[in-house]
Amino acid sequence: MNNVRYAIIEDAQSIAQINVAAWKEAYKGLLPEELLASRKVDEKRINAWKKKIDDKSFTVLVYEDDGEVRGYLSAGSKRDDIQCDYELYAIYVDPSFQKQGIGSSLFEEYKKTIKNSSFYLYMLNGNDKASAFYKKMGGYSDIKHDRILNIDNYEIKEIIYIFK
Repeated sequence: MNNVRYAIIEDAQSIAQINVAAWKEAYKGLLPEELLASRKVDEKRINAWKKKIDDKSFTVLVYEDDGEVRGYLSAGSKRDDIQCDYELYAIYVDPSFQKQGIGSSLFEEYKKTIKNSSFYLYMLNGNDKASAFYKKMGGYSDIKHDRILNIDNYEIKEIIYIFK
């Protein structure tokens, strides 16, 4: 049975595994190889997810298929001065299960949990698959809010998508 539900502590390891696998797949060629290689499923990452799941200021949803977590979404309060109500922090699907509607299911359930309020997300510049997905889901980019981040001494350009 497939369903989207709120994450529980026991999902933390699966979420961490999907996060690492999805990063390595989605950002290959977009982020330095040594940065991707340094991402590991370890106790630190698993414990960080346990903390987010336990923290009621975050929304962490998972897509479960026959008892296995295949994707997740995390969101919460907006962290930037953007004219939206919420921020979607991350949405990732196990690379082996992409193109099966999992991301769309997570996205639609999140919109229900926030009663179709406005939200935004940032995505890595050059991630054409994600860009196409966000456009399909009704988002639009607004160049005035794009930003440059520094991750492990690498400058990363991110593009905003807004959903109203």
